[in-house]
Parts: sequence; C-alpha cells; structure tokens
Amino acid sequence: MSLRVVSYTEKELREITLEEAVTCSGCNKWVSMLSPSPQEFKAVADAFELHPLVVEDMANDKELPKVNEYAHYTFLILDVPEHDDEFAISKLYIVIGRDFLISLTGNWDVLRAVDATLNSKDDPIQKHGIDYLAYALIDRSVDRFYPILDDLEDLVSDVEERVMGKPAKEIIGTISEVRRFLLKIRKAAWLDREVLSALERQGSPYFTSETALYLRDVYDHIVQVMDLIETYRDILGAARDTYMSSVSNALNETMKQLTIIATLMLPLTFISSIYGMNFKNMPELYWEYGYYAVLVIMFLLASGMIIYFRKREWL
Repeated sequence: MSLRVVSYTEKELREITLEEAVTCSGCNKWVSMLSPSPQEFKAVADAFELHPLVVEDMANDKELPKVNEYAHYTFLILDVPEHDDEFAISKLYIVIGRDFLISLTGNWDVLRAVDATLNSKDDPIQKHGIDYLAYALIDRSVDRFYPILDDLEDLVSDVEERVMGKPAKEIIGTISEVRRFLLKIRKAAWLDREVLSALERQGSPYFTSETALYLRDVYDHIVQVMDLIETYRDILGAARDTYMSSVSNALNETMKQLTIIATLMLPLTFISSIYGMNFKNMPELYWEYGYYAVLVIMFLLASGMIIYFRKREWL
C-alpha cells in the first residue's frame, strides 16, 4: 500500500482516511507514504497545507539531508542506505507537527520495522507522543547502515588476508572499489550526522526532552558508524600500501638479479671482446690450448664473483 493513514492513542490503533486525519483531534496521526503516486502525494500535501518548498524538496529524490523549521511543523530529510547487491541511497522525508507525522520513503524495510513495532502488544510508540514515532523512523533508518558495514567488515578482512599472502594484481582493483564504496557510505552517514547534530543543537518544539535523549542515542550510533567507516578506510589504505610495497620489493629483487647477471657478464664480455679484435699479432690466437685457457679463466672469474656476491649476501 503506497498510502496508509493511521491514528493512535495509548489504548487504540486504527486505520483512517486522509480526510479523517485532518479533522481528527485528540489523537496522533501517521500518514505513511511508500513511493506514492503523484495524485496521492498531492492529496497529502494539500490536506496538510505543506509549504511549496517542502513539497518541492519531497518531490526531489536528489535533495541533500537537512532539517528546517516551519510555522506548524518541522521538516527533515535523511539518507537511508539500501542493503542490496549494489549500494544505493533512498530518502526518508519526515514532516512532524503537534499531533501528526507525515513520512515519505522508498525503503519498505524501514516502514515495515516501525509498523511491526506499532502493531505489537508492548508497543512503546503508542505510549509516547508523535515525536517518538519520528524517533523510531530515524532510528530504523540509521540501523540500515549496520548490515552493510557487517558485509564490508568481512570484505575488508578478506582483502587484508590476501594482501598478507601473495596478492594477485586484481587485489589493487578490489581495494579501490571498496574504498569508493566506503566513500559513498561515509557521505551518507556524514550528512545524516549533520541533521541529527543540527536537531540536537537547535531543538524543535515538536520533540520533547525525553525523546531528545533517544535522538542523542541515534546520534551516537551514527558517530559509531562513521568511526567504523574510518577504521575500514585506514585498513584498506594500509593494505594498499602493503601491496605497493610488496610490488616494489618484487621489482627491486628482479632488478638486483638482473644487475648481478649484467655484472657477471661484464668482465666476460670484456675478455671475449679483446680476442675479437682484428689484429694479426696476437700470439694467443695461435696457441693450441688458448681457447680452453680463456674458457677456464672466464669460469674462474665468474665463480669468484659469485662467491664474493654470496659472502656479501647479495645472492
């Protein structure tokens, strides 16, 4: 259902129409919209006389998280991460007044979690005001970060283990991809943290001091999310440095071996070039054992150099 309207008191919960929500007094009203049609959205905006700027922001899924105060309500936007195969961000729009709350989101999981709480026997939402419902929605939205971070923890640990072994060339691409992924999550978490921080600093006439304590707890959660993201970024940065260091060491080892080979060949090449000169008066050229003597000299020279290199621990 894309549009659902409920009213509740401490003892009663029932579904009502949008018209009843406008005229109902003495009860809390929750207008929940899940990817509504343009007609449904317009009906809600007209019924509660939402400011044109609020309507414009709620219709724009690219709007950044923020909190604004209006004459009869507080309007806030949060980023909600989607725990799918590919990382995506949906929005949670909340308009909270004295006895009503309008929510708009494309994330069914958030609504389902709050709706399940609202319909439970020991429902804490019904025992509190409408501001506690807003807290529940915000809390469930922030909780959506944790399953993603759990998956990332496993991925980061796997990358770290692979780097410590004999990493393949593909590992650097994996590290870069995960870091870009973390950057997106960090941006969403940072913007949500700013909204919660602003809400705590500025306050709102529609949030009681008791609910403000719960919001403080949500703020602590989003700070924890930020800390975990920074920890994962540091681990990936260290893994990247370790990989680059191993590549550099492997290259240095290769260069050392090539240098040793070139050093061995240099005196041998020098000796062979002497006897390659076009002079007639070279007595060794006519010596019966000259060829074998040169080979023995080359062998002894190369062997001596190899022994020297090993003593210097270059080999």
